[in-house]
Amino acid sequence: MSAPAITPIPLAAVPTGPGFTAAPAAQLINSWDITAPAAATLVSDNAGPAAPVNPLSVVINVDAFGPTATFSAPFTRVDFYALVGGNLQQIGTTTAFVTVDDGSAFGRRHRYSFTWTPGTSVPTGAQTIYAVGVSATGAGLVTAANVNITTTNP
Repeated sequence: MSAPAITPIPLAAVPTGPGFTAAPAAQLINSWDITAPAAATLVSDNAGPAAPVNPLSVVINVDAFGPTATFSAPFTRVDFYALVGGNLQQIGTTTAFVTVDDGSAFGRRHRYSFTWTPGTSVPTGAQTIYAVGVSATGAGLVTAANVNITTTNP
C-alpha cells in the first residue's frame, strides 16, 4: 500500500455558499460542527528522541444535527483537513456514521468519527482542523475551524 497523495488546497480557494439550504424542511441541517476534542488536547507526533509523553492519536468527531425522526444522514463521506502553512492538507476521511435521536425538535444527530495520528507531516503546535461533508451529489459543507488539538514533539 502506498502513502496517500497530498494535494495542498489554498484556504482562500474553499468557497462558502448556500449548498444545503435548498433541502426540504425535513432534511435541513440545523448544525454541522467538530465537537471533539471540545477542549484542549495534546497529541504527540512521535518524532522526539524520547518516548512520547502524550497519546499518538486523537479521535475527531463531527456532528450533523437536523429534525428529529426525519433527518437523513446528509453526507456519503467526510474529509478531514489540517491547515498547514496556509494550505489545507487532507489528514483522513470516513464514510461511517452513528445516528442518535433524542426526540427534541432538532435532536437527530449523525456523528462521523476519525482517529488521527499526526506523525511528522504537520508541524508541532496548535492545529486548525476542518471537516468537509460531501453529499451523494458532490455538494460539500465545511465546518467551522477547531483549534483544540496541539501536536507536541517530546
